[in-house]
Formats: sequence, structure tokens, C-alpha cells
Amino acid sequence: MSKNILFITEQVFKDRTGASNNIDGKQIFPMIKVAGDMHIQPALGSKLYQRLQDGIDNDDLTNDEKNLLDYYITDCLIWYTMSLLPMVMGFQLFSKGFLQKQSEESKEPSRADLELIEQKYLSMAEFYKTRLIDYLKQNFQLFSEYYVFDTGFDTIVPENKAYTCPIWLGSEYDCKCNYNNAVPKI
Repeated sequence: MSKNILFITEQVFKDRTGASNNIDGKQIFPMIKVAGDMHIQPALGSKLYQRLQDGIDNDDLTNDEKNLLDYYITDCLIWYTMSLLPMVMGFQLFSKGFLQKQSEESKEPSRADLELIEQKYLSMAEFYKTRLIDYLKQNFQLFSEYYVFDTGFDTIVPENKAYTCPIWLGSEYDCKCNYNNAVPKI
């Protein structure tokens, strides 16, 4: 389980996406956390992800770790967060259940429109995740936690590709099962 330490702030998210400053941070915070846990942690692996969270918490990040956060993780995390928001922002949980928000002066997008928006943001996020993974594979010697990992059930081994494919190609192509290809050879 990851800590409640985010790699980007609410304001960085708003500044870099053009999202309205009127959006409540209580709606953005959980999605930044989920995007980090679901998409950034698998790219970094459990150990490096935890090291970066500890470094932020203890204010002892190295220059290489700061560069990794600033130049690779931030963009990736922003666009994965954006891909999660279209459905989440339109609905809210009340005591009566989930209700869709409506406005008198604006038109609600259709579900198909929301899914198209989500896919556009997901495509941008996967582009940045590819850059992140390529950078880590090329510079793995800068991040000892990237290529040394535990063998517990809760360990996430770093992914070696960013894009997902809904077509199953057989277990020999499944990168998560192939630990030999998870980390570059030294």
C-alpha cells in the first residue's frame, strides 16, 4: 500500500492542464493518488516508487530523483489523472447514491463523448509513460531501487512497456510474468 504522498500538487495539475481553478481539490486529490498507484507505481516498481515517496516526505531527494519527478513522472501523472476525471467529475456520491451533476447554462456531454475524452488523455499519458520507462531503462544505474526488488506477493516489478493491448497474445508475451525482461541487463 502506498502512502498518501503525491508526486504533483493540485496547483501543478491545474496549471499544466488548464483545468479550472474552481475545481475542488477534494475531487482531484484522490484521482492523483489513484493514477500514481495504478500507473506510475507499475512503471517504477514498488521499491523506487516507495523511495520517491519517502524522499518527498523526508525532503531528501537526490538531483537524479528530482529530475525523474520533474521531467518524466509529472507529465505522465498529470495525463493519467486527466484520463480518470471525465467520469468522476460528472458524478458525486450523496446519501441517496450517485447523482449526476447538471448545470442550467451548459450542456452535459454524452457517455460516448466522455469515453472519447478519456481515451485522448489516456493516449497522451501512455506517450509520457513510454518516455518514463525508456528513461529508466537507459539510466537504471542512477536508481538502484529500480532494478533491485523484493519477491513478495505485494511487490510490483517495473513494467517494460507503457501501452496496453486488449488482445491476449499468450503468456510468453506477457511482460508481467517474464521477470527476466522486467529490468535491463547490466
